[in-house]
Amino acid sequence: FPAADTLDTHERILERFTVSEHDTQTTAVDLHRRHLLFLLKALSQAGDWIRKEKETHPNKTTEEIALGWHEWLGGPTTKNRSDFYKEVTNDSLLPNFTMSENEGLLAGKVNKLVTNICNMLRTEEADNKTPCIIFYFDEAHTLTRAKKTADRDVADSRTPYQCLCKALTYFRGTPIFGLFLSTYSRLSDLAPSARNFWSFRGGEGGGDNIHPPFVELPFDLPVLEKEGSNASTRTLVVEGNHSLQEMQKLEFMARFGRPL
Repeated sequence: FPAADTLDTHERILERFTVSEHDTQTTAVDLHRRHLLFLLKALSQAGDWIRKEKETHPNKTTEEIALGWHEWLGGPTTKNRSDFYKEVTNDSLLPNFTMSENEGLLAGKVNKLVTNICNMLRTEEADNKTPCIIFYFDEAHTLTRAKKTADRDVADSRTPYQCLCKALTYFRGTPIFGLFLSTYSRLSDLAPSARNFWSFRGGEGGGDNIHPPFVELPFDLPVLEKEGSNASTRTLVVEGNHSLQEMQKLEFMARFGRPL
C-alpha cells in the first residue's frame, strides 16, 4: 500500500473529523459542518488551480485538465499534495461561507461554487446529470466504527461517516459524485436498508432512492484476452488510458458487474 497522505500528522488531523474518547461537547451538527467545510475548501483550492490552468492554457480539454491535476498533486506525501491536504484540513474558515448559516443559504452557496468550477471545466453548457467532480473516500469503514457524537439525545448521535454523508447532502442537485471505498466493510454500516437508515430522508417513506452498493469491483484483476497459446492478459482499468466520456459509457461501467 502507498504511504498515507497524512503519514506525519495522521492522528492529529483525523481528530478534527472524529470524536475523541473523552469528548463530551461535539454534536452531530458540529461534526457534519466540519466535514462540509473540508469539502468546500477542497473544491475551492481545486477551483483556484483550474482557473489558473485555464488562464495559462485556455484550449485545454477537460481530460487534459484532469490529468494535469493528477500530475500536479503527485504521489503520497509529495510537497504539492501535502500542502493541499494541510490547507483543506486546517481550522481556517472559507471566505463567504459561514458555517452557522441555515441549510438553505449554505446549499445555495455550495451550488454556486460547484457551478462555477464545472463551467470552467466544460466547453459545453453544464449538465447537472453528468458527474463533473468526484470525491472518493478510501477505507471508509473506519469512519463507521469511530465513536458517535456527544448529542444530549442519544438518538441524535451520529458516527463520523453519517456526518460526512450529511455534509454531502448540501451538494444535492450538483454534478458531484461521492464514492466510498472499503476493503473490509459491513454493508449494514455503509449502506443500510431503508428500514434501518439513520435519517428520515433515506428511510422508508422518505422519498429518496438510495443507490445500492457495488459489492464487487475487481478492477485490479487480470482478464484473459484469448485462450490458447496466444493468450494475453490485461487489467480492467489502465491508468491514463481512459477518457471521461469512455468511463461514462455503459460498456465501460459494465466491466465491473452490477450493484446487488
